[in-house]
Amino acid sequence: MTKPTLPGLPGARATAAPPMPSPWDQMFAAGRAALDARRPEEALELIERCVALRPDHADAVIMLVKAYSALGATGEARRFIAVYRKLKPDSAMADMEEAKILLDFGQTEAARELLRAVTKAHPLYSPAWSALSKAGRVTADDGFIDAVNALMPRMQEGTLGMKHFCYALAKAYDDIGEYDLAFEALMRAKAQQPPVYNRADTETKFAAIIKAFPERLVRRLRGAGAETTRPVFIVGMPRSGTSLVEQILASHPDVFGAGELEYLGRAGAEAANCHVRGVAFPECVADLSAEALSILAFRYLRRLERHDATHARVVDKMPHNFMLVGLAAILFSDAKVVHARRDPLDTCLSCFMHEFLETHGYNRSLAELGHHYRHYIALMDHWSKVLPGYVFDASYEALLEDQRERSEALLKHVGLGWDERVLEFHKTDRRVATPSHAQVRQGLYKTSKARWRNYEKHLGPLVDALEGCV
Repeated sequence: MTKPTLPGLPGARATAAPPMPSPWDQMFAAGRAALDARRPEEALELIERCVALRPDHADAVIMLVKAYSALGATGEARRFIAVYRKLKPDSAMADMEEAKILLDFGQTEAARELLRAVTKAHPLYSPAWSALSKAGRVTADDGFIDAVNALMPRMQEGTLGMKHFCYALAKAYDDIGEYDLAFEALMRAKAQQPPVYNRADTETKFAAIIKAFPERLVRRLRGAGAETTRPVFIVGMPRSGTSLVEQILASHPDVFGAGELEYLGRAGAEAANCHVRGVAFPECVADLSAEALSILAFRYLRRLERHDATHARVVDKMPHNFMLVGLAAILFSDAKVVHARRDPLDTCLSCFMHEFLETHGYNRSLAELGHHYRHYIALMDHWSKVLPGYVFDASYEALLEDQRERSEALLKHVGLGWDERVLEFHKTDRRVATPSHAQVRQGLYKTSKARWRNYEKHLGPLVDALEGCV
């Protein structure tokens, strides 16, 4: 009889190495990582190959649907939603993706009907409840709140599902004016995720950008990129009115609204590859050659043409491009930047009430949100000093007070003549793939102004953090 041996001792059998992932598995993982990083074009070729090789792999098919949807390829997305339904007839994910497309194109009632069907067939599928709460106004007698409260005891604390249910409940209570209950649900939603915000990292990052873009450098490098007036960058904090400003501009016949694009951020990341020593952004900018800057600019413009190649202006509405205004000015000295601004407390409260991606770590607490906001304002003040006249302030409150005058000023800034259609922006039929898709299809309304007062007694940490900004 063979004597047993202990792991790690002489005579012990070596543990078998895990099998190497197949080329298909590697391709699938790379495509999923690119999609999670909001690089759908990069993901698409990989995922298309995955589905072509294994058309019966349901996870690859639904990922292809998500990639097509992210690129606005609605017809292609719907084609593969049908494929996924055949593979997974009892899954809720196909209906969720279809509902997202309907919402993006303003077909709200059809989306709500589909989402209601999902919640009935799959009552514990939390994304459907979250999406349904955002797809329209909840009322006190429509049964939504009772249904969610009845299901929540079946959800486990510290899970994504519980987070979805809490956000849905917060939105519902806000809709019916139960603000204390809404805030209680909101804080419970935040508690489902561990804090990830690092104040020191934020301060270092913002300070590095300001240091890397002094006025003398911006003045020296402006014009080194490409001569074009096509890009219009709308920047600002999320929930500050960036989608509204884009919808107004996109209602002009000479403007195409491309939505939130990652291209300027990608140009910053790629700048390191153009530096002789591979110095990272933003420190690398000072040493880049005029040729390198031109290459980065032309690459951005080629990517922009994938969305539109005919309109005089194309709007890139990535809010956090506020960190890259200096780079935009160097690559495109003739392009325009529009800064969407809204009351700080209203902006931060609206952020706090929304479920953002993990990258928005500042949105987990009111104090951290205020800290991030203060650094954003300081950076925008820096751009105003080093780039006078380059950034146009589009105040949400000013637009409410005089829509025509502020719309005229906005169009003038981006070099366009007046067109009456911008006053009826809510009638413009286009895809809006942001959480504000419902709001931009309404006319201007003042009920969101000073909304923070409904939660005033809960906002002490935010007010303290925003000292000097409000």
